[in-house]
Amino acid sequence: MIDKAHPASEKAKPAMDEEEDWLRRAFDELACSVSAPPQAYRKGQAHWRRRAYRRKALIATMVLVVVTVVCLIGLLVLSKGSASTHVIYDDNRTGAGIPFPPASS
Repeated sequence: MIDKAHPASEKAKPAMDEEEDWLRRAFDELACSVSAPPQAYRKGQAHWRRRAYRRKALIATMVLVVVTVVCLIGLLVLSKGSASTHVIYDDNRTGAGIPFPPASS
């Protein structure tokens, strides 16, 4: 079976070609009439570089602040701890932990 184009679509094709040509000419004229300032690329590039530098500086600062706060919290918790309390070894032999190993002499 051979597909035959609908007669209405054959008539519509030249109209679409004309419309595409008209649009192409209009866009070509518009593109030719637009001109960028001489330093536009350099200004845009400098702007994006500044933004990237600020973004990297902000991220580095945030990481530094988070690490500093975490370290300070850890030091605070460790400084509040008692030297006589053992987390792993239990001197009281209550069975709650592993017995403290004897001192070697």
